[in-house]
Amino acid sequence: MDYNDLKSKILKACKRVQSQIIENLNIEISDAKRMSSDIICPVERDDGGYQAQLLAKIDMLGKQLRKATELYDVLLKVQPEKRMDTVGFGAVVITVSQKLFISAAIGKVEVNGDTYYAISPNVPVYKAMNGKRANDEFVFNGKRIKILEVY
Repeated sequence: MDYNDLKSKILKACKRVQSQIIENLNIEISDAKRMSSDIICPVERDDGGYQAQLLAKIDMLGKQLRKATELYDVLLKVQPEKRMDTVGFGAVVITVSQKLFISAAIGKVEVNGDTYYAISPNVPVYKAMNGKRANDEFVFNGKRIKILEVY
C-alpha cells in the first residue's frame, strides 16, 4: 500500500470538505449583505428588527467563516509525504475500531470506500494515544484500544 498516496487522498478529501464549507459560508454572507442593502424603505430601516437580524446573521456567519478558514489553514500544515511511526499531527492512525487522521476537526471523510475521521490534536482521544506506535494500546473512555497502524 502506498501510504503517502492514501494520506494525500485523505488530506485532499478534508480540504474539499472544508473548501465547500467556506464557499457556502461566503455565499450566505453575500446573500445576507445583499438583502441588507436591499432594504431601502425608511420605515423598514427605522424598524430595525429585520435589519438587526440580518446584521446579526452576517456577524455569526463571519465568525463561522473565520473558524472554517482556520481549520483549512491547519490542513495546509500537514505534510502527507512525511511517513510517521508514532501518533502525532499529520498521522493516519488505524485502530481496531476506527481510522483517524490527526489534523483538524473536519469530521468524517470517505476515501477509497473507507471512512476516516479527521480529528484535532486537542481532542481527548488524541491525547490518550499521542506518541503511541503500531501494536501499542491506549485507554479511552475505559476501553483498551489497540493501534494497528500509524503512517
